[in-house]
Amino acid sequence: MGQLLLDKDTQLLHPEEGDDARTLARAWTLTVLPRLDGLRKRSVVQFLYESGLITKDHVVIDLTGAHLAAVNLTSANLKGANLRGAYMASANLTNAYVSEKQLDSADSLKGATMPNGRKYENWLKIKRHRDREHGENGGTP
Repeated sequence: MGQLLLDKDTQLLHPEEGDDARTLARAWTLTVLPRLDGLRKRSVVQFLYESGLITKDHVVIDLTGAHLAAVNLTSANLKGANLRGAYMASANLTNAYVSEKQLDSADSLKGATMPNGRKYENWLKIKRHRDREHGENGGTP
């Protein structure tokens, strides 16, 4: 993956010029994630984010369908990461720096521990109740 980032011919960070590189990078990512434990998945996510490949404003690698089940993102700083469509059941997000909007767009957080330490199901109940009462979509329950 690092080679794709550095190679001037692939232009991974420039979508109009690097569609083949993007496809290859996504395929590698989706292939390797199911084989990794929670901490190694964290390393992959952190690498993708810090390399500018999964930022909300510039998605180079689409994580839709990515197997991030049981990923350990405890205390990870992923503010601005695009996790849309990633399968994150049983993920550990305790004290992770992510926005509620990022988590709303992740796929299946069943059994996950949310940044505030609550299980996803309880977090979601509180969020829905709060949203109904206040008509809000911001903040973490």
